[in-house]
Amino acid sequence: MNAMAQCGSGNASPVSEIRKNVVSDVFQSVPQSVSESMPRSVSESAPRSVFQSAPKSAPSSAVERESPFHVAGHACRPDCGACCIAPSISSPIPGMPHGKPAGVRCVQLGDDLRCAIFGQPQRPACCSGLQPQMEMCGTSRGEALAWLTQLEAQTQPQVQPQAAPR
Repeated sequence: MNAMAQCGSGNASPVSEIRKNVVSDVFQSVPQSVSESMPRSVSESAPRSVFQSAPKSAPSSAVERESPFHVAGHACRPDCGACCIAPSISSPIPGMPHGKPAGVRCVQLGDDLRCAIFGQPQRPACCSGLQPQMEMCGTSRGEALAWLTQLEAQTQPQVQPQAAPR
């Protein structure tokens, strides 16, 4: 079983394919402060009313820290943890033997929003394989949570209605 199939629904698709389908849905849950920091071409593709209806984010007073996650010019932002909250994980995690449902904080996510088992063998392969990238992380924690939540919903298996017993 590959690392992608161990997370979530097992219906993994490349991020770029799914992103095309969910960008407009994500805008519906992105705070205006995030939309203002997006590139003009991105923020202009969504109606202004979408951003105006979202609550504004509180300013962050987080202390800047060096991230251990550096991938091709992008690193995990401090005090985020979106990828440890939004997606479902079907693999066992220490403290969560049956994995975790989408939207539930992983028990290994510390108060500082960093993985307590990062770099350790008991960390699920799908977590180790998930690398920060602008497509997934966006420009803020709020945008990452919104996009990953939408991505999780878009990749759920299609449930076929059961025929009524005769």
